[in-house]
Parts: sequence; structure tokens; C-alpha cells
Amino acid sequence: MIKEAVEASSISKILGITPTLPGEPEHQYQSSLRALIDELDAKTVLQVYLAEKIHDCIWWIQRYENQKRATIIAEMAALTNGHYTNNVTSTQAHIRDALMQNKIDQKSQEIMQAVGHTAESLRQKAFEKKRLLLNN
Repeated sequence: MIKEAVEASSISKILGITPTLPGEPEHQYQSSLRALIDELDAKTVLQVYLAEKIHDCIWWIQRYENQKRATIIAEMAALTNGHYTNNVTSTQAHIRDALMQNKIDQKSQEIMQAVGHTAESLRQKAFEKKRLLLNN
């Protein structure tokens, strides 16, 4: 007999699991989990649990992809710092924001041009510098 659908977060809450990291949108996690549970038509406690585990795997893969992207963008921004200091300059912050939003404005283009790069060459150089880190 099929039991009544279990609330998406109930199993995680019962076990005291916090699936998101600081800065990650809990509502987005719960929304995408609910969508997967609905798509899989999970009804029993075991079905919901398995859906949660599948969702956790997908969430971690997405988190890893986001982190790789952020690593490359941070390196691209660092490459625009002509002084090569460890401090994040306003120039780096501007470039990082523009790249994270995929919106290269005129100021960003001027910054990249001043250090002899384009968005493509910055990306290539950043991948080159972070190759070993990203391959692990």
C-alpha cells in the first residue's frame, strides 16, 4: 500500500541534516528537491529518502561546477591586477563581479585591454594557472 507523500525536508530534518552550506539558498534547495520528488512520484518514506539522496548528489555536482567557475573567475580577476599583490583591488572586484554576472561592460574591457588580455585570453590563462587544482 502506498503511504501518504512525505514532506520533502522531513527526513533530513528528522536526521538533523543541514543540506546547504552557508551562503547557499535553502529555499532553492527545497524547491528543487520538491520538484524531483514530484517528478519521481515518490510517496513512501524510502522513495522520498532515495529522491533526497539523488538530489544531494545533483546538488553537490552543481556546487562543484559553481566552485570551479568561481575559481577561474577569481583567477581571471587576479590576472588584471598589474601589481600582483594579494589584496583584492577595486579593479579585481569590478572584473570579478562582471565575470560572475556574465556582463562585460566598457570598464571591464578597458581593464582587460590595459593588461593585454581579452575575456578569452584571461580565461585561457586562468585555466592554465589553476589546471592542477581543477583536475583534483
